[in-house]
Amino acid sequence: MIKITVRIGLTVMAVACISMVGCRKAEEKTYEGKTESEWVRLSKDAEWFTRQRALEPLAELGRVDVLDSAARAEGNPHYRYIIGIKIFLCPTASKNDRQNALDYMSGYLQQDQDSDTMYLIGLDDFTKMVKSHPADCKPLLPVLKRGKEVQQKYFAGSWQRPSMADRWQELIDLVERE
Repeated sequence: MIKITVRIGLTVMAVACISMVGCRKAEEKTYEGKTESEWVRLSKDAEWFTRQRALEPLAELGRVDVLDSAARAEGNPHYRYIIGIKIFLCPTASKNDRQNALDYMSGYLQQDQDSDTMYLIGLDDFTKMVKSHPADCKPLLPVLKRGKEVQQKYFAGSWQRPSMADRWQELIDLVERE
C-alpha cells in the first residue's frame, strides 16, 4: 500500500513539474536591450525618426511581417525605400518578401530617377542586396546602370573615387550572370 502511494505521489509530482515547465512563458528575443514587442511598438510610433530606428532591429529579429505592414502604411516613398532595403536583406525574407521589397523601393527609385544624389549614396545598400540575392535583383538592372553613369559623370578622372564606377559595374555583371 505504501509503495502504491509513493508511486502515485511521485507520478503526481512529475506531472506537476512537467506542466510547470511547459507553461512557462517563452523568453522574448531582444536586440540592443529592448524586447521584440518593444521594437514592434516603436515601429508604430508617431515620430518618423523613432519608426526608422526600429527598422534594423526588426530586420535582425526576422520580423518581415511588421516591416511589411509598416511599408504598406507609409506614404513617404523614401521611408518605403528604406523599409524595402531592410526587408530585402532580412535573413528570414522569402523570395516573395524580396519581390515586395523591390516594389516598395520602386516608388522612390522612379520619383528620384533624375536625382543623382541617391546613386552617390546608395552603392553600399545595392551592394549588399545584389551580393546576397543576385537573381532577385534583375528588376534593379536599370538602376544599377544609372548608378554607374552617375559615378562616371561626377568622378571621371578623379583620384578620389576612381573605383566607384567599377563597383557599380561589378554589381551589373553579377546580376546579368544570374
